Amino acid sequence: MTLQRILLLSFVLALSVAGRPAMASDSVQVTANNYVRAETDFQMQGYVEKFDCFGKFVHSRKPYDVNNQVTVRANRDTLYSFGVFDLRSPVTVTLPDTGGRYQSLMIISQDHSISSLYGPTEKTLTEANVGSRYVFLGIRTFADPNDEQD
Repeated sequence: MTLQRILLLSFVLALSVAGRPAMASDSVQVTANNYVRAETDFQMQGYVEKFDCFGKFVHSRKPYDVNNQVTVRANRDTLYSFGVFDLRSPVTVTLPDTGGRYQSLMIISQDHSISSLYGPTEKTLTEANVGSRYVFLGIRTFADPNDEQD
């Protein structure tokens, strides 16, 4: 083996070994103690990447396609709006008077604590009252899936 090959091989080996600890230190080990937070963060990230819903609501204006579900057990008679929000600044959500039509707000913290509101209401969300910096908000509104005008 020539000196050039030995030096090249040594250089390649040194780079491959040096890169491993940096990669390992960037990852977070998921344990029984942090699984709920890790799974909720993973789900929030998935919604943000798939629907571009960080800091804003995305509105589904058609009945849910039960043959192509993102969420298990979604309802066909419900229109969904959802988003992931950073609570470094408070977020205020207003549910309007819908004239008797069912509408609810589901609030999911990073620790998967879930609360909900129903009816005309206004709620200001903060890290203190949600319990985490990021929150997933889902609004469900009843609609007749067999009536395109509804």
